[in-house]
Amino acid sequence: MTPQLKPIGSRRTMAGEVYSQLRAALMEGVFETGDSFAISDLAQRFGTSNTPVREALRRLTDEGALVEGKWNSATLPALSAAGHDQLCKARKVIEGGAAELAAEEITAAELDQLRDISQRHQSALLDGRVEEMLAGNKDFHFTIYRAARNPILLEQIENLWLRSGPYTRFLSEKMRDLLKADVTLSYARSHDHIVAALEARDGAAARAAMMDDIGAVRDWMAGFLAP
Repeated sequence: MTPQLKPIGSRRTMAGEVYSQLRAALMEGVFETGDSFAISDLAQRFGTSNTPVREALRRLTDEGALVEGKWNSATLPALSAAGHDQLCKARKVIEGGAAELAAEEITAAELDQLRDISQRHQSALLDGRVEEMLAGNKDFHFTIYRAARNPILLEQIENLWLRSGPYTRFLSEKMRDLLKADVTLSYARSHDHIVAALEARDGAAARAAMMDDIGAVRDWMAGFLAP
């Protein structure tokens, strides 16, 4: 994946725009573990001075998405089985709860949107279009989380996805082999189960289906990250 970082035009919002672009790219798994972010290099790419880039990297470091590096830089944290397991446990609790709340709040229009996203996501999965599949997966999940109508909860979920970005990138590199082995079919069905639970307004079932979905990803990664 090629990072699509755009020059910043407005002086007033430079730091915020740098932060937003980097944060979105990290959440989507654009960068991989070991990538280094030199302040001067990023400033050149964004067309800014060093100051807004330094501020953005500091914010991302404070959020745990990056670790402070040497010589005015930051890097992505190393991948580990234990780290991913902790992330998935947190995601199950928080995102499962969001799915349960969404079962009470989601509108008919949002359910229609979710069905459409799910269909496009599964089509990309079965056709081996990995990048489209990953984007569709994010759209699917965040359509549900926004439907929970809880901005504080949504912020916590975004932070978990931010920390999960390097794992998403790592898994995307393995996904084509998983698709060839047909081991992702149960993953596709887990999205169907989530939609069915939301349609039925069954919060407990929505929570359980979301936790199963996250657990499937955890199981794949455990095999790849095992020592």
